[in-house]
Amino acid sequence: MSSYRLPDGSVPILLSSDNPDLLGREAAAVADYLADHSEVTPDRLADMLFRTRSPRRHRAVVIADAQTDVIAALRAVADGRPHPAVVRSERAATAQRVAYVFPGQGSQHPGMGAMLYEHSSAYRDAVDECDKVFHDLYGW
Repeated sequence: MSSYRLPDGSVPILLSSDNPDLLGREAAAVADYLADHSEVTPDRLADMLFRTRSPRRHRAVVIADAQTDVIAALRAVADGRPHPAVVRSERAATAQRVAYVFPGQGSQHPGMGAMLYEHSSAYRDAVDECDKVFHDLYGW
């Protein structure tokens, strides 16, 4: 099993669906599953969802490090409420413009790259190298 832990110890858990209502139902189902299966860690949940779910247009990411925090955040997604451990957009994912990003895998939260840049020298070195190449190629 892969580790999905971020440098601060939290785990990003991606939910996605074809419409907002189904996203809430997915969050409720996952929260119910976790409540019934206390042995499932946030890492195991993130791994399972990443491997078994296709990314869809409507997304939310829960960023937490304890199962109880994950359940509370999932319940907030299910109820359509804001929660400090949830990043969610009100509009569907669509093609935008071209850019270079270093998110890891899946849909990420705003500022995640900045956190990784600050805490991981390997990540910072890779970003700086790509930034230089990008500037050299495109004159930005």
